[in-house]
Amino acid sequence: MILTNLSLIKAVSRGDPNIQALNTSDPEVEIALEHASNTVSESQFGVDAKIAQTYFAAHTLSMMLTDNAGKGSIATEQVGDVSVGYTVPYLNQNVVLGATQYGMKYQELRSRHIVPAMVVQAAL
Repeated sequence: MILTNLSLIKAVSRGDPNIQALNTSDPEVEIALEHASNTVSESQFGVDAKIAQTYFAAHTLSMMLTDNAGKGSIATEQVGDVSVGYTVPYLNQNVVLGATQYGMKYQELRSRHIVPAMVVQAAL
């Protein structure tokens, strides 16, 4: 269930002109809200679900609206007048979330509510 909206996302991202320029009819907003809804549930986050969805959606929008300069290693090859660029995406979710201040805030909320699984080996 979608608990957040663009107004709340804009409130937590006042310093981001790309997010501030969005309208509710922009497809990026719909994608970010759906992604946040599918990732953040009330059963996991309890009373913090709404704010967790808000920060996660802000993170998603920030990553979507950023050029490749923040999305991984970039290499460019040029032969004569032809240039080809490559980017290597981040493979670790924690690194990706750490790429924006909104993702870091979401990580903080997530760490308070979702305890990582531990493997305990029984003594023999």
